Parts: sequence; C-alpha cells; structure tokens
Amino acid sequence: MKPRAGADGEWGVSRVRAILHADDCGLSRGISEDILLCLKRGPLASTTLMTGGEYAEEAAAALNAMPGVRVSLHLNLLEGRPTAPPASVAPLLDGNGFFRYTLGALYAALHLLPPRRKKALLSAVRTEFSAQADFFLSRCRPGGPVPRPLCLDGHLHIHALPLLKDVLREFIREYRPLYVRLPLEPRHLPSLPPRLVPACLLRRELLACWAASLRGLLDAESTAHNSFLCGVVSGGCLTPTRLRASLEAVRRTAEPEDKGGITEIMCHPGGLGPDEKAASVKPAFRAFYLSPARAAEKAMFLSPELPALLSESGFIPERGFVTESNGEAAHVPLFRSVPDFVPKSEREAAHAPQPRNAPDSDFVPKDGGRA
Repeated sequence: MKPRAGADGEWGVSRVRAILHADDCGLSRGISEDILLCLKRGPLASTTLMTGGEYAEEAAAALNAMPGVRVSLHLNLLEGRPTAPPASVAPLLDGNGFFRYTLGALYAALHLLPPRRKKALLSAVRTEFSAQADFFLSRCRPGGPVPRPLCLDGHLHIHALPLLKDVLREFIREYRPLYVRLPLEPRHLPSLPPRLVPACLLRRELLACWAASLRGLLDAESTAHNSFLCGVVSGGCLTPTRLRASLEAVRRTAEPEDKGGITEIMCHPGGLGPDEKAASVKPAFRAFYLSPARAAEKAMFLSPELPALLSESGFIPERGFVTESNGEAAHVPLFRSVPDFVPKSEREAAHAPQPRNAPDSDFVPKDGGRA
C-alpha cells in the first residue's frame, strides 16, 4: 500500500502512530476482566475507566498494577450510577438512582427542555464530570502518590455533544487534561451487512460534525487530541477486515500536517458473562455487551495477527504512559513528535488559573496540542 505523499515527500511508515484502545473498563466485572486480559496478553495498551460502573474500584486497582498502560477517563452520563452525590445531580437520574437518559434522549433534552430545566441539567452535568475526574485522579495512582495524566473520552462520545461544549470548556480549563479523543473516522464503505450500513454511515457523519466543533475547542485550549478514530463506522463490530479498511481510509484522507498525528483504534473487547446481572448496564444496551462481536474483538486483540496487520498497514502502536520508579508519572514519546513546542510557563500564563493536572513535561504542543 502506497503512503500518501506529504509536502516533504512520501511518509515513512514509522510516522503513522496508533493507540490501541478498549472502552468501558469498570462498567461490570465481566467487561473489565476481558479488557484486563487483553491488556496483559496482547498489543492492547490503552483503556478507559468508567467511574460509575459497579467494578470501577477494582478496575482502578488492577490498572494501577499496569503502569505501562494508558488510562483515560470515560466521561459517562448514560450507564450506571453517578459518581457525584445523587442529590447534586438529580436531573440526570431516574427513580432508582441510575442515569436516566439514552444518548438520543439526552440530545433531545438539551434541545427541547425549557431554559430553567436545561440550566439545571447542564449544572448537573458539570458537577458529575468534576466528580468523575476527582475519582480518576484519586484512584489512578500507579506506583506512588502522583496520579496518571488525565486523558478524556466519552461513553458513546457524549463529551462531543455540541450543547455540552461550554460545560466541557469550563471543565478543561479547570482540569487541564493532556489529551481528549476526537470521534472522527475517515469516510469509507464498511464491510458490514447491508442492513447495518446506513445507520453506521449516519453515525459517522453525525460524529464528524460533532468532532469539527470539538476540534476547534481543543485547539483553542491547547489540548492534545488524535487526528483520527477507527471503529466508529464498524459500530462495535471491529474485525481485521474492517480495521484494515479504516486504516487505509486514514492513509488516503490524512493531510500532510496530520502525518505525525495519532490514530486511535477503538474497540469493545469486554462482554457480559452469561449469568452476569450487571446492574450498571442499562437494559437497552445489554444486547451489545452480550453480542458475539465482543468475543470476536477480544479474540482479535489476543491474536498475533493484529500486530502484523498494523505493520502491513504502516501503523506503529504506542504504549502511552509509564510511571517511573520514584512514583512520578511521565509520558513516553506519545505527543513529543509535534515539531513546535512552547514552554509550559507560557501556556500557564495564557490560561489562568494554574492547571490542576498539568503534564510532567516542561513543554506542550505549540500548534494547539494536536496529537
């Protein structure tokens, strides 16, 4: 496969970097144990922590024993219980104390609620996001007192909802995350059953619109992000064939300025056990976590064929973050190939107040933090 030519000639394959990432760790025991197994045995090197899941505490402890694994906070308003005190986020909850909304219902509520109720809902979202970040920073401390660098993504990409943009901006300015996921997959026709193709392509186009708005926010706030995300179009049914097609689309679509960027490969290799009740899993989503696709994605991430596929496609997996022996968190060259940097002191002067969770590196990307 011929790489796309940039302004300074054709890319070398080593310039195209990938994060292999699993969503939903912490949601339930079965989901978490599958992901943890993939992290131990395969090339998978990144996962998210869902703080409101019933296995969140155990998952955080297990991930602390894996200092080389990159862990993101999976911002969540859709499944499980809140991390904030329930009374402080009541507009988000049902009568049993679980999150009440599906993604579509939350999207509609943000558009249709009268101003006073919408304001209360947005306030609850901000409170819950802060509680989830505080949980993450207090629990994710591998090898010492220093927490992992804060990276963000969202359950069903809720962090990219356009009407949550002001909430997310305020959150970013307080917590200064090192990295936030963009849900942007290049256009291509997936090898899916014909009945599924329209919905998957529609999902891709909707998320691309959300990603354009989110990219502007992240660049304005000097927050690193990926260039592309693989796994959106496949709709939770990622296979080697579908992954290869997505990676080829990244190659065709990428502009020269993206050649040093990150492509995040998102999967869901964790499934419910056959007898697992998993109260954190919303009934409408149980079919997803019981799907044979969960076992198929798990098998793909345990297979020696995956590293070969990535190598043939010209993508080099990144390990993410490590924790040094003195307990201090340090990030390996995940974001350091960006050519222009500015001293951290200059970034902090431009973004008062002082960042709560600044990267350990003395430098951050000058070009808006694009990973």
